Amino acid sequence: MAVVLHFDDAQCSTSAGPKCSGSPHTQVPQPVNIRPFAAVPDPGYVGTMTARDVPGESRRALIVDDEAVFRTLISAAVSDFGFDTMAIATANEASDALEEFDPDVVLLDLALGEGPNGLDLLNYIEAHYGWIAVLILTSYRSPDLVAKLDRPVSSKVGYVVKSDIVELTVLQDAIEQTLDSQPPRRLPQPGVPTITRSQAEVLRLMADGLSNAAIAEQRGCSVRALERVNARLYAALGVKDDADANARVQAVGMYRDGRVDVR
Repeated sequence: MAVVLHFDDAQCSTSAGPKCSGSPHTQVPQPVNIRPFAAVPDPGYVGTMTARDVPGESRRALIVDDEAVFRTLISAAVSDFGFDTMAIATANEASDALEEFDPDVVLLDLALGEGPNGLDLLNYIEAHYGWIAVLILTSYRSPDLVAKLDRPVSSKVGYVVKSDIVELTVLQDAIEQTLDSQPPRRLPQPGVPTITRSQAEVLRLMADGLSNAAIAEQRGCSVRALERVNARLYAALGVKDDADANARVQAVGMYRDGRVDVR
């Protein structure tokens, strides 16, 4: 069962608002432009460390859109770009999806029907998963048409109007540009197990002595989703339960000894 997100009303309105029904000549705010590629990379720039930099792992994209046909088409296209994909319809499904799927990028519609809208979910991601890239895919030329904004949308967030995706390269370029806009992360040390930032936060809470139920509550996900996160964490660290050792104890020991790196 998905955990319902509780958003701060002071951050953003949760009203999805009506769809724009003005004439073709109605003036609307200019779209938020996606940051262009740099022509010549900075020699000192390491680059954003994502799943694509880890041997054997694919990058992961989470698609959040309430239109089933568009959600399916985008998921198929992004899969063809080389990503592992997960597609959901509402913001309320996102807490488990973000924790369990651990995406590199979220493709997010703004108007998600009843309940929290895309701007609410964007606030949630920035507050709890600030390392995840977000690309807004919407029918609206401005987020102000969906809800009243209490603050500008971050310049790190990509923005594409659905009708502007006249060919798939538009979407692919937008995803790559949005990923490249994230802060650079240092490369992992050779021979040291590497985990994601989300997994690192779970490991830190384990080291603090919290139970699975307590960690799940603090992370805003279900216990079942957390158990799957734990299983991937143990696999990344190369630890497992057997007659002689407990995987949780081994993982916490590696954390305390500094034998874990984070991408």
